[in-house]
Amino acid sequence: MSEHLSISKALEAGGIISINPKGMSMFPFVKDTDTVIIKRPTEKIKKYDCILFYERENVYVLHRVVKLKGDVVITAGDNNLHDDAPINVKDVVGVLDGVYRNGKYINMYYVKAPLSVRLSCFYPFKVIRIYFYRFLSRIKVFFKRKTV
Repeated sequence: MSEHLSISKALEAGGIISINPKGMSMFPFVKDTDTVIIKRPTEKIKKYDCILFYERENVYVLHRVVKLKGDVVITAGDNNLHDDAPINVKDVVGVLDGVYRNGKYINMYYVKAPLSVRLSCFYPFKVIRIYFYRFLSRIKVFFKRKTV
């Protein structure tokens, strides 16, 4: 059975799954060391929801909804400068419910997205935040090299 069918069937059967994300596209909101809890969508997808969708063979993507146009959804990673290719609402497999980080559960499901999420999606702030984190990571690498 393909991974796509097993994740879809698991969500249909139990309504909720946990997965370990890979990559840094949702940093700092979701880190690659987190365990994310995905639930089956029970409500209409809203702007700022983090959705899990099937992109291609054995590839799922967990990104934030930045635009909705009818049944077309535009997503982007919080750490990505550009939007993803449009997807259809029926391609959405699940919605982020929460994150386990350092042994604690953080509920990420909001009726209304908090101001920090809205600001982080606002393009000028997003660019500044992304380059700030990239700059910090380069500084850390630089000082690690100096101390070794």
